[in-house]
Formats: sequence, C-alpha cells, structure tokens
Amino acid sequence: MISWIKKHYHWIIVIVMMLQTAVYGGLANNLSPIYVIPVTEDLGISRGDYSLAVSMRSLVIFVAVAFSGPVFQRFGVKKPIVGGLMAVCLGYCLLAICNSPLTIGLACSVIGFGETFIGVVAANRIVNNWFHRYRGSVFGLITACTGLGGGILSVWLSNVIATDGWRMSRICSGICVLVTLLLTVLLLREEPKQMKLAPLGEGHISKEKAQSENRDHWMGYSMAELVRKPTFYLALVTFFLAGICIYSAFGIVAPHLQNQGMSASDAALENGLMLIFLAVFKFGCGMLSDKIGAKSVCLICMVFAVIGLWLICGVDSMLEATIAIFLFSIGIPIVLVVISLVTYPLFGYRSHDASLGIFQAMPALASLIAVPIANAVYDNVGSYIPVFQGACILGLIVIGMLLLLYILTQRDRKKRMKLETQTP
Repeated sequence: MISWIKKHYHWIIVIVMMLQTAVYGGLANNLSPIYVIPVTEDLGISRGDYSLAVSMRSLVIFVAVAFSGPVFQRFGVKKPIVGGLMAVCLGYCLLAICNSPLTIGLACSVIGFGETFIGVVAANRIVNNWFHRYRGSVFGLITACTGLGGGILSVWLSNVIATDGWRMSRICSGICVLVTLLLTVLLLREEPKQMKLAPLGEGHISKEKAQSENRDHWMGYSMAELVRKPTFYLALVTFFLAGICIYSAFGIVAPHLQNQGMSASDAALENGLMLIFLAVFKFGCGMLSDKIGAKSVCLICMVFAVIGLWLICGVDSMLEATIAIFLFSIGIPIVLVVISLVTYPLFGYRSHDASLGIFQAMPALASLIAVPIANAVYDNVGSYIPVFQGACILGLIVIGMLLLLYILTQRDRKKRMKLETQTP
C-alpha cells in the first residue's frame, strides 16, 4: 500500500491542495455573510464599518499578490504556503478577540497576506511542477473546492455561532486552518523528484509540440522582455475589465433578485445555486482547457457571461433566474481559473513565475472597486439593472479586446519562433 501511494504521489498532492483550497477558500467565502449580523449586533458597529474592515483582506491581497513572484522564486513554493497558512490561522484567531472595526481590519489584513501565498498562484505552481498532462483539469478541480468548502463550512460554522457564539466560530476556523497546516507540512512536496518521481505525463508537451504549433506551452519571453511588449499591458487591462464585468454582478445577484420581486429565501437559494454551478464550471473550464486550449475557453466564458448578465436584468420567475444564473456562472471562472491558464499560450512559461502574480492582481483590484460601484449606482437610481446592462456592454468590449490580444500575441509568437529557428 505504501509503495503504491509513493508511486502515485501526484494524487496525494492534489488531495492536499484540494483540502487547502476548501478550507481557506471556504472560510473566505463565509468571512462576511454569516458573521455580519452577529458581529455588528454584538459589537454595536454598523454593517458598513464591518464590510469596510473585511475589505482590507482584498486590499492586502491585491498589493501583495503582485509581488509574490519574487518570493516564490527565492523560497520555492512550500515555504511560502506554510507561512501563508500560519498567517491565516493567526488571522482567524485574532478575529475571535476583535472588539472594533480597526482590529477586525487588522486581522483581515493578516488573513489577506497569508492567502496571497496559498491562493491560485501557489496552486498553479504546484500543479505545473507535478503535472505535464491534465494541468487544466487538476487546476480546475483544486480551485473548484472553494465552493464545496464554502457550503460545508457555512452550515457548520452557522451552527457553532447559534450554539456557542461567533467568537468560538472564529476559533474553530483557526483550528481548521491549523489542521490543514500540519497536513501540508507532513505531506506536501514541492517537486516530484523529492519523491523520486517524474511529473505525470512527462514528455507529453514535447510530443504536442511536434504535432501542433498551436499548443498552449512554449518557452516565450523573459520578464524583462515581457514588460517591454504592448501586449503585456493590453492583457493587464483586459483582465482588469473582465474582473469588473464579473465582480460588479457577482456580489449583487441576491439583492437584485429581491428587487425583482423574489423572496429573501428564494434569492438566497439562487445565490447558493450560483456557487454550486461555479464549483462545477471551475473544474469544467480547467478540463476543457486541456481539450481545446485556454484561449478558446476564455472566449467561451465571456460569451456566456454576457448572455447570462443580459438575461438576469429582466428575470421575474425562479425558472428564468436559474437559467440566467446558470449561464452567468459559466463565465465566472474566467477571473478565478482561466487567467492562470491562458497566460501560457499568450506569453510562454519562461516569465510565468514572475508574471502570474501581476496578472492575478488585476481581477483582485477589480473585485475591490466593482461592488462599491454597483452599490453606488443602486443608491443613485434605485435599481441594479443599469449595473447588469453596463456589465454586458463591458463584456462585449472584453471579448473584442481578447480577440485583438490573441491576434497580436500570435503574431509576436510566430516572429519569435521564426527568429529562434534562424539563430545558430
């Protein structure tokens, strides 16, 4: 049994990363929703102050993720992951003793700093080290666990709040992270060679190279070369606008449905369905990227997002809402999974370690400002419909920018590969 496990240790790595994602992602999904009422009532603070304090997590992630590349390059992947889990564990323990928006904000900042090194950037690096085949499928499976973890932890932590209070619930959250930390220290290996193994499917990429010049993996540019290319900045703007498109709608689906006449329970049910659909489509997008390429999946996501957003505007029944949310959910993984995968075919893997954090910072920045913009629109016009309509228009612009980006990067790639073949 032990020898079989060692031989197939690739899948032990996947299980460890799935557990990490389910715990930290599930806790992050519940950082505000199930706590806003008990915490604000107990501490006597406004919901706005609480939300602002919790948003410090996203702010820290945006700042830190852009600089995470050098940390991973210097220390590898496991050490930053372990440090990140320690910070997240500390952050949740600090939340258990907070008594003001300031201390909540400080605790959430610690959590955000830790999550920088255990998020999609770290998962992407681990998957790339251990898998030469099924990268997209494995990466999608790992990231899909945020929804699963969020659902399970929401039920459990809500029960803890009801019986023992929100402070004990925060302590339980810290214990969950601590258990994940211990398993990570014991089981996670940074590279297959540490277990005397090769990456799963080693050599598969080189065979694809001989068969198709449109493969997703190629050497590409150094970071010094990449920052001098206009397409790099076009990609940053495109990913940022895609984040605005998705996040401006993602956080307001439930209140919009209530404004459309649905009950609070029905709107909550539809919001839960969206999270379930999202978990499925995260994995589906990763798997589909292995089949048809990440660039095609990226476009598919945006097309379905636009259709779903348009349909959500005028829903007036549960059936219509479910269909619209189903279609919109197909597009959400573009900011959670697909960006990490599409940068390979666009710019190659030579600069990927340094550039991925910068690319992922764009949707993180978008998430910081999208929901406040959406709520500001509602405060001024009394409806979220203009937000969804604006997101539709923005989504169409993003589709055009993606097509332009694909054309320009493919042209640069052909020139680069031609130059490399001519170099003795």
